[in-house]
Amino acid sequence: MKISSDAPALPLWIGGRAFLTVTPGFYDLADASGQVRYRVPLGGADELAEAAASSARALPGWAATAPAERGARLTALADQVATYVGHLAKLIAEDTGAAPEAAQAEVAAAVAALRAAAGTLETQAESQSPEVVAVLADSTRCFEGLVAKSAPVLAFGGVVILKPSPRGPSAAVALAELSTRAGLPDGAVNLVHGDDALVAALAASGAVGRVLFAGEEALAVKLRQILGDRLVAG
Repeated sequence: MKISSDAPALPLWIGGRAFLTVTPGFYDLADASGQVRYRVPLGGADELAEAAASSARALPGWAATAPAERGARLTALADQVATYVGHLAKLIAEDTGAAPEAAQAEVAAAVAALRAAAGTLETQAESQSPEVVAVLADSTRCFEGLVAKSAPVLAFGGVVILKPSPRGPSAAVALAELSTRAGLPDGAVNLVHGDDALVAALAASGAVGRVLFAGEEALAVKLRQILGDRLVAG
């Protein structure tokens, strides 16, 4: 792997804006030639605390927003994602090595998930109370997995902290920025990068409710050993 001091560090996304931080370590995301494209900061308890505080500030206002307005914001986000489908698919393919057609299909599935969530607000169950939810995905569903798990949470007035895979983070950062452009309130969608230390911080956090995961079962088993019943995988 060719480590380049010129490789940019990916930002976190907290409170509706890019958030730069100094972390103990980085994951160097390289292209097929071995050239490092991005340095992914591996955060932990401090970064999670920042995101959780931002989420807590956003939760009351978003939960109180009329369902029709929440639906309109999610539809606007779907429109934003659809507008940048080519760019997002390119990011997914470059990060993960996915075939261009597969990356395009993943973005299309994400658009469909957002539109579906926006159209089912009237079916909210009384047991679904808005909360701060962490959403994790592995590199096999690095974009669509985050969206599919996040969209229903947002539709029902909850807020999310995204943790993409370090092997597929670029499109997730773009998603967080697009959520702000689409009119979701600052802090409704936050994003932190990390690995085992961040998962351990999630397990210890009292500020995060459920933890949702999209990806392979082998990783779900590992996560469940740390997170226990708080993890909802599928």
